[in-house]
Amino acid sequence: MVNQEARFGMSNQKVVLITGSSSGVGKSTARLLSQKGNMVFGTSRNPADAEAIPTVKLLALDVHSDASVAACVKAVVNEARRSD
Repeated sequence: MVNQEARFGMSNQKVVLITGSSSGVGKSTARLLSQKGNMVFGTSRNPADAEAIPTVKLLALDVHSDASVAACVKAVVNEARRSD
């Protein structure tokens, strides 16, 4: 019998979106979850100014803007095909 994950092209890898991942706790969390094999998307108001974490995709996000939040979530879902 084929399991549901294989049937739908999914993996055990979690898709994680972390706000404020350009510094502090958010950055440490993004790095740790990425090292554990998760697909991590981090956010920053100014991603061009943030120090890159090689295994984390950094996206622009202003949490005070509904349009920015919608665009960020859409970018994650478009690339990862889901969000956990």
